Amino acid sequence: MSLKDLIQAVGFAKSKVDHGFSQVGRELRAGDPAHRALMTLSARAIALANALVVLVQHDHANEAIPILRSLV
Repeated sequence: MSLKDLIQAVGFAKSKVDHGFSQVGRELRAGDPAHRALMTLSARAIALANALVVLVQHDHANEAIPILRSLV
C-alpha cells in the first residue's frame, strides 16, 4: 500500500464516522453521560486522525506512531 492509499483510507474512515453522526446526531443528548462520551471520543478520534495525516504527509511517521497507538 502506498502512502497515498493510506491517507485515503484514513480519510475514508473519518467520513464513515462523520456519516454515523449524521445518522444519529439528533438523537444524542449531551446530558446523557454515555452520549456525551460518544460525542467526545468521536471528536477526539477525528482530531487525532487529522494530526496523523498531517504528520505523515510531512515525513514525521515516527512522531505519528504514539498518536496512532492511542487510536487503537
